[in-house]
Amino acid sequence: MLEKDIDKNIAFVKNKFGNAPDISFREYIVDKKKLVLVFNESITEGANINNFILKKITSFNNAATNDLYNFVFNNLPNNKVKEGKDYTELLNYIYNGFVIILIDGYDKFIAVEEKKNLYRSITEPMTEQTISGPKDSFNESYMTNIGLIRKRIKSDNLKIEESVYGKETKNKLSVLYMDNIVQEDLVIEVRNRLKKINIDAILDSSYVEEIINDNNSSFPTLITTERPDLAVMSLLEGRVLIVVENSPYVIVIPTFFVDLFHAPEDNYQKSINVTFTRVIRMISFILAIILPSFYIAITTYNHETIPTSLLVNFASQRATVPFPAVVEALGMILVFEVLRESDVRLPKFSGSA
Repeated sequence: MLEKDIDKNIAFVKNKFGNAPDISFREYIVDKKKLVLVFNESITEGANINNFILKKITSFNNAATNDLYNFVFNNLPNNKVKEGKDYTELLNYIYNGFVIILIDGYDKFIAVEEKKNLYRSITEPMTEQTISGPKDSFNESYMTNIGLIRKRIKSDNLKIEESVYGKETKNKLSVLYMDNIVQEDLVIEVRNRLKKINIDAILDSSYVEEIINDNNSSFPTLITTERPDLAVMSLLEGRVLIVVENSPYVIVIPTFFVDLFHAPEDNYQKSINVTFTRVIRMISFILAIILPSFYIAITTYNHETIPTSLLVNFASQRATVPFPAVVEALGMILVFEVLRESDVRLPKFSGSA
């Protein structure tokens, strides 16, 4: 709990942050009482602090009031003005871009949100591009991601359960579901798995994905998406979403094997065209799985299954290869993986070269 002596409260904050260069303290005397502003310059908007807090506070000098705390609390021009009485709350507000107002003689504080915009704007999806359909995508802003879902589902059946995870990062994490569609057992299972999270940092949704994923399955039981339209469609199908602060990817739970053959633009085309395309994808998947092993089998062990003319052609080609068919197939797979990895990891300008 805070002390009524403002100097003790300031000493506590300074002791916690040490000599951090971005923690600022601004002291004022208002109606003969000491008032101090504490904020983090690196994550707060300085212009808003000057225009909407400092100017307002300096105008309070001529206001005759018996309760300065409530007077300041009720007259600040901001839609997010909160109060707290605990040191833990005070530090948490500073970490989240709030300006703390401490007044001498009061064992509580006022927190005013003045976050700096440190997020990129809404852009087109980078990994799930489509010709048709919406062009917006999630970004690292937690509230923006929630808003992109809210603007598509205007219903009170959309439920959002928010929690904080990560001992050091203290990131927000929300579970979203349609109360009138989702199965209650699925929501309970997601909650139970999230309770297992006990780590220092959650820097991305992939941290959560790794912890709650079903390790007993050979196939993924959840996927991530950066497209709000796909996230909303998943909600309307009775699935659960997990939105993680500072991550542009939303987790969709559960995922079935057939979902892996769906593309983002399937929802915006005729059903007959989509069905044909999905059949092609499934055939391609089966060929990719079977052909390497089939090639090794017929060229190494079952020569009689090959027509004579084709066998002679294979034999002439194999005569110049100093490796067995197994090594050749594995080498081909390795080369494809190297090319894929280099294409993904190298910078854009050197990648093409």
